[in-house]
Amino acid sequence: MKCQKCGAEVPAGSKFCNVCGEKIEQVALFKDNEAVDKELHSAKKPIYLQSKFYVCLFIAVLLCVGAIVAIVQVGQPNVEKTSSINTTKSVQNEISNVNKQSLKSYDITPISVSVPENWRTRKSDEYNYFYNTNNEMLYIYCMESGIDKSQFGTEFMEGISKSFFDAFDSYEELDKTPTYVSGCKAYNIKAMIENKGKSYYANTYIWATNKYVCFVMFNSDGESQSDEFNKYEKIIIDSITVNSSEDVLPTEEETTEKVTEPKTEPPTKKPADPPAPKIVNNTSSDGFWANGNGDYVAEGLNVTNYAVLHISHTGSHNFAVTLYKDDEYEDLLVNTIGNYTGDVLVDGSGTYELEISADGDWNITSDGLSIDDTTSFSGTGDSVTGITSHSGGNWHITYSGKRNFSVIEYGESLGYMDLLVNEIGNYDGTVKAESGDNIFFKVNSYGNWTIKKK
Repeated sequence: MKCQKCGAEVPAGSKFCNVCGEKIEQVALFKDNEAVDKELHSAKKPIYLQSKFYVCLFIAVLLCVGAIVAIVQVGQPNVEKTSSINTTKSVQNEISNVNKQSLKSYDITPISVSVPENWRTRKSDEYNYFYNTNNEMLYIYCMESGIDKSQFGTEFMEGISKSFFDAFDSYEELDKTPTYVSGCKAYNIKAMIENKGKSYYANTYIWATNKYVCFVMFNSDGESQSDEFNKYEKIIIDSITVNSSEDVLPTEEETTEKVTEPKTEPPTKKPADPPAPKIVNNTSSDGFWANGNGDYVAEGLNVTNYAVLHISHTGSHNFAVTLYKDDEYEDLLVNTIGNYTGDVLVDGSGTYELEISADGDWNITSDGLSIDDTTSFSGTGDSVTGITSHSGGNWHITYSGKRNFSVIEYGESLGYMDLLVNEIGNYDGTVKAESGDNIFFKVNSYGNWTIKKK
C-alpha cells in the first residue's frame, strides 16, 4: 500500500505514513464512532528530508491525534450553564470577585500549573480539563514522547499543528507566534475551529521538553477569547513549571545541592490538624521583610522606582512568589521546585503585596538598588546587578547551565531598555547594550554567569 500524499510504501494496517505523517485511513474521534470526513491531499514531495525527523514527526502526529480524541470526546461539558452568568457584564463582575488568593496548584507530569480554584475540574487518564465560570474549557495534556526538544523548530511545529487541527471538522489558523513556556521553546497558535456544528476560538500553546510534548488550549465560545480567559491566560501560562527530575537534566551545581535536599516520604496517616504557619512581617519605613513557613500573603511592600527582593526557601515542593498591586496581578517573581536563593526586581513605584506558596521555611527582605560602578559582574542564579555609568558598548556574557537564561538591561531613569539574552542552556556571546542612562542588569539564571564590558 502507498501513501497518497508522498507515494511512500506503507505497511498494511498503518494509520499514518511513516515518512510524512499523512493519515492513511479515517480515525474515529467520537464516542459514537462518528468518522471525521477528510479527503486525502494529492501526492507531493515530503517536507522532511532527514530520516531521524521522520520518526519524530510520526510520534508527534500520534500524540496530537491522542490529544484530539480526548478533547472531542469530552467536548463541552454536559452540565447546565449557571443562569446568573448570561452576559459579558456579568462575566466581568464574576471575575472581579475572584481575589488573588483563589489559585490552586495542580501537578500534571511533567509540569505544575496554577488554575483558579473555583473552576470545575475533570480528569480522564492523562487528560486534564478545567471549566471556567462560563463553562468554557481549558485543556491540558502532557505525554511522554522521547522527542528531543532541540528538534522542536519551525518545520517540526508545522507537522504537529497541522495534525492537531486537521482532526477537527474545520479550522482556520489566525496567528502563530514563537514564545517560551517555563524556559522551553514553544508556539502560541490562535485558530477558529469547528466541531459537531459548533465554532470555537482556540488559543493553544504547544511545546516540547526533553521527554514530553505538552498542549494547553483555552477553548472559548464564539469568535474571540472570553473575558475570563483573557484575565487568567498570562497568570496560568506564567505559573507553569517543568518539575520532572527525569525531564530537565540538572547542572553539576544543582546535582550537588539536591543531594542534601530533604526527601518527601508518603504519609502514614493524615494529621488531625496541620500546624499554623508562623509569620513575621515588618512594614516599617526602614524597609520590608517577612519570613515564615507555608503559604502566606505579605502586605506593605512600599517601592519608589525599584526594589530588590532577597528571597530564600528551604523545601522539596513548589515554591512561588507572586506580586500584586491594588489586588491586580503584576508578576510571577519566583516559580521553582525545592530550595531557592536569589534576588528579583520589582519595577515601578507603589504599594505591593506578595503571595507566597511554599511547603517549607522562607525569608524575604528588600533593598534599593546598589551602586557598583564597574564594567564586570558575575554571580549564580537570579540576580540584580548594581548600577553602573558604563552604558552602551559591547558586553561579553557567559552562562553555564541547562535551563533558561535571560539578561535584561534597565536604565536608572528610563526603566526597561532591552532584552539582551534569552536562551536555553550554555551561552557565550557578545551583545550591544543601549546607552543614554546609568544602567543595571536583571539576570534570570539556574547556574553561573558573567557580564563584562569589552
